[in-house]
Amino acid sequence: MAARRTSSFEPETDDRRVAAYLGLPSDHRFDMARMPEVGGHSTGEYALAHWGTLVDWDVAMDGEPPWPFATARVINSGVCVVAEDGTHEARPGPSVPVTFQLWLIQCYRPGHPLAAERRWHPDLGVRDSIIGLTAPHAEADVLAAWRGRALIAGYLETETRRGRRLLEESPTSPWRHFAERATELLKTGEVATVRDAAARLMVDYDSLSDDPRAETKAELAAERRLYRYIERLGVSPRADE
Repeated sequence: MAARRTSSFEPETDDRRVAAYLGLPSDHRFDMARMPEVGGHSTGEYALAHWGTLVDWDVAMDGEPPWPFATARVINSGVCVVAEDGTHEARPGPSVPVTFQLWLIQCYRPGHPLAAERRWHPDLGVRDSIIGLTAPHAEADVLAAWRGRALIAGYLETETRRGRRLLEESPTSPWRHFAERATELLKTGEVATVRDAAARLMVDYDSLSDDPRAETKAELAAERRLYRYIERLGVSPRADE
């Protein structure tokens, strides 16, 4: 006999509790905490909530980040214009793109006790799960939560496609230059691997922190981006081909 539904899932609204849940310092504050819908993404009968941190990552310049992300546009601080008659007019500044590193995404159907969840942590990577299973629930609740997993994947794919479009359409994006230069270095044998090319072309070592892992992390991130850039050219990223 199926368990009778007795509760409805509700996302957490306190940053401190979310931070503790994710293993972050208690004073961590999220720059993005949207619910129940995110970024205009329609989920039909489902609600989508997520928590993210604003990061210094320009998708149009750097490509897709190696972690779950969302993009948005924010309005810069406006300017005050003084007309000839002495009147003042406030005008908004231009909008600029920003990137949020998503630490937690939850998708649920209101009225059901379970939710699909995707968590990200720099040391643990991405983890997908169904939460709320300790509460009484029916088979329909489980199916609803599995549908939520598909919606999370669809939302992130939408963000990824948007990021690729920003990268490829931006007139200031250097991706083609990096890809062509790296291909040349690999063919001439000046570098042995894509990682060597990425480190040479794309890593600003002077700007890295004193963290002993900073160089390795920067090189790995640059390598992933450079692989994608080379693939966009339609050539093999291997030096011996």
